[in-house]
Amino acid sequence: MYQQDLSPLSGGLMHEMFRFSTDTGHFVVKRLNQQIMKWKTARANFIQSEDVAFAAAKLLSALPALRLDGPLYAVGESCCLLFPWIDGQTLKTQDLCPMHAEAIGNVLGTLHRAAIETTPSIPSVSSEYVPIDWNGFLQQGQMQNKRWARQLGELVQQLRAIEADVCRSMKTLGNDCVISHRDLDPKNVIWTTTGPVVIDWESAGPIHPILDLFETACYWSSRVDGTHDAERFSSFLNGYATTNQVLDVDWYSVIDRSVHSKLDWLVFNLDRSLDKTNSSEAEQRLGTEQVIQTLAELRRHDREKWYDWLQTIV
Repeated sequence: MYQQDLSPLSGGLMHEMFRFSTDTGHFVVKRLNQQIMKWKTARANFIQSEDVAFAAAKLLSALPALRLDGPLYAVGESCCLLFPWIDGQTLKTQDLCPMHAEAIGNVLGTLHRAAIETTPSIPSVSSEYVPIDWNGFLQQGQMQNKRWARQLGELVQQLRAIEADVCRSMKTLGNDCVISHRDLDPKNVIWTTTGPVVIDWESAGPIHPILDLFETACYWSSRVDGTHDAERFSSFLNGYATTNQVLDVDWYSVIDRSVHSKLDWLVFNLDRSLDKTNSSEAEQRLGTEQVIQTLAELRRHDREKWYDWLQTIV
């Protein structure tokens, strides 16, 4: 007989997390977003990402989901992942220091050196870019009187310019890739008494190695005000260099390519906000907030400033 205690955990932007206590121990249940699980490729993607996490756990401190026949469990109408509870803490932006950045740089370098195999194999990165119908989103936002409609209208021309840069960078960088976590930011690392443990592998897949290096270094060098700390960025690169070399890099293309993930995130949340995915009211509100936040980040994007800043470090 189990004595169960299910309590919600904070932090998820797409899924729900709960702590699950029994007389045999403590666990974390991730209840996957039901709308996302309706996508044709969703189930296979989660299985593949957990295969990556399982393989990575042989190389470093990673937390894959517990599995019987596989990592996914059906609980009523929900699909869930189950994890052992780990004592530790995630760090806020203001708590990060060069030591943390260097440690995660080493983790990423270890991942990039490894030949992580999955079944079935994950396809390589595509160098094709499909333009986004910003005017279509704008018209729908205006019709539904969305709070972000005016903000989007002001940025349409800038978004098209960013898309052009992204398209060029995808062709320049090509489709070289490694299998990596792809979302290795502070919320996805638990710091324990024995060091960092990497969690939340659902984004795992192929990515250009230098793009992954740049984006992850940005995560671990960010400040609360949106700027970046040069010492932490440099420490991250030093940690990475303990296992991998960084040779000549076309930083303009890397900077431009890195914006692609923000555009994808913006589109995902525009769909949520506009209720294109039959989202709950709570999800629609979250989508709206994320649209506003992401548009603000894209408004501040300045590739020249980024390039000049990088030249002082690398």
